[in-house]
Amino acid sequence: MNKRQYERRIGMKVLMTLLLVILSMKVCVVVGRPLLSGENHRVFSEGITDGLEMMTNSFVEELIPMKTALDREKTDYKTKLLSFITKELLPAVHFKWGYDVEETLAVDNQDYLYLMEENEEENQEEMQKTELTMENKKKEKKKNTTTKVASNKEEQGKTYTKAQLYNTNFLLKNFYVVESTARLLPSEIDGRKLLNQDLTISLNGKKPKILIYHTHASETFKDSRQGNYDDTVVGVGSYLKELLEEKYQIPVYHDTTIYDIIDGKLDRSRAYNVALNGVEKILKENPSIDVVIDLHRDGIDEKTHLVTTVNGKQTAKIMFMNGISRSSKNGDISYLYNPNKEANLAFTLQMQVDAEKKYPDLMRKIYVKTYRYNLHVKPRSALVEVGANTNTLQEAKNAMIPLADLLHDVLIGK
Repeated sequence: MNKRQYERRIGMKVLMTLLLVILSMKVCVVVGRPLLSGENHRVFSEGITDGLEMMTNSFVEELIPMKTALDREKTDYKTKLLSFITKELLPAVHFKWGYDVEETLAVDNQDYLYLMEENEEENQEEMQKTELTMENKKKEKKKNTTTKVASNKEEQGKTYTKAQLYNTNFLLKNFYVVESTARLLPSEIDGRKLLNQDLTISLNGKKPKILIYHTHASETFKDSRQGNYDDTVVGVGSYLKELLEEKYQIPVYHDTTIYDIIDGKLDRSRAYNVALNGVEKILKENPSIDVVIDLHRDGIDEKTHLVTTVNGKQTAKIMFMNGISRSSKNGDISYLYNPNKEANLAFTLQMQVDAEKKYPDLMRKIYVKTYRYNLHVKPRSALVEVGANTNTLQEAKNAMIPLADLLHDVLIGK
């Protein structure tokens, strides 16, 4: 068998394998139609379609280049192909299709879901475990953060090719953490669409362009003085306002209302409802505002210290959070509809990519959660977690310097 015949044979076998998989899944859809109700079948078909989309992308981006490499290595293609399908394609389908159809369609108590959205502490344990795992892996590579600070060596910025940033699987792996109760569609993480979305605004004039507020204004830091709101996220927000106005000449409206103190008591379960009323009033009175930032600090295990070094300063790490109004159990949450979801995702991803290039190690991965968190109020809305309860106030304030820069970069299209 000559080389040309060998290449044709491999190509045909790979293509036939993919076609057989696609045909099998399509047959499942047809066979399932009489067995499932109309709505069940719709969700079932959607899972199949999404899975096929991810498989096709993987085929184009991985299997075709793999064929050339196998020719060079003279490796048994059957073994490699089987391994690829087992380790890559099937998990990709499971990511979109690995939920139970009946559970997806089941509607639990709507009031209970609504309370879940309001409760910021929901699912924090899972996120903390993820963060601890990530931190432990980093510690294994470079002992601890203190060693890095003492050496005063800044990491080199990370740049990515368009091929990488336009690859959904690459983005999901390198830029996002998705909580188990959320259902994120691959089509929502379209790098080409999100990174090319125009989020620039006019910065001319004296009227406010950015609103900074705090759903949980009572969140404090490791060394905060009790009862002093300058030592909470409110004080950090004041410093961000100062930077944006003095360094970048962007007028800012800083809402210092304490939304999580209700009837004299700390009540974060209703804070999002109360905050939404306040934010909507401010936006109505200030139509010039194009950007809304809900500034928080995270709550994590006492043993974890989310800190890095930026320009020689110990700086709290930053995390953007996106709410997608969709759960793995109940699908789209219609009463929490967010018409600005795509723009929200574009806003945080553009800042995240910019940060990777300019401030490596500053950002935690973008955390995708199930509910809405009032991000629907403007296209350029972001929930920002600055450090955590284990950071100092100064570390949190130091993080505002790069955050202001990232905001400015995206808003001027730099």
